[in-house]
Amino acid sequence: MGTDGVFANSMTTCKKVVYNKNYIEAILEELNESEAFVIASKTLDANSDVVHQLTDQLKKIGKFAGKFTGIKAHTPDVDCIEAANLVKETSAKTLITIGGGSLTDAAKAIKICLTYNIQDSSGFQRFHSEGQLFTPLPSDFHSDLFVINVPTTLSAGEFSLISGVTDTQKHTKFA
Repeated sequence: MGTDGVFANSMTTCKKVVYNKNYIEAILEELNESEAFVIASKTLDANSDVVHQLTDQLKKIGKFAGKFTGIKAHTPDVDCIEAANLVKETSAKTLITIGGGSLTDAAKAIKICLTYNIQDSSGFQRFHSEGQLFTPLPSDFHSDLFVINVPTTLSAGEFSLISGVTDTQKHTKFA
């Protein structure tokens, strides 16, 4: 994990890519004064010390707001809503993902959930149009939640504005 990339983004732009640096050092350099909420891969959390090292360091400096490891493959909408509700209960202004592309997509969906107060799968309906692969974000979209991605796969989702989310009601994926 010492040389993997760390990506700081605002969902509308990828602001910085850091590599060849310890991931915790890179994250700490990007953190603002607020607390951070960690969205981590359940597998990484259970089978390595990568997530624990990060959360321990955040706790040590008083910037740990919480952790969620429940985002499943293909970014189910209900997982994103659950995570957003947990983030909402904290004072976190930064979301850190550590894991694969599903978590990168989830961070974007969490920002949408928080901005539009989405509480169930039907809340995402405004974001998918029949016959279109991608529905642009509404012009009123704004989120102050800053995202730092620590990808463990080569999905490159951190470079895209699009978030692929699975509609668990219709059993389809939308962006």
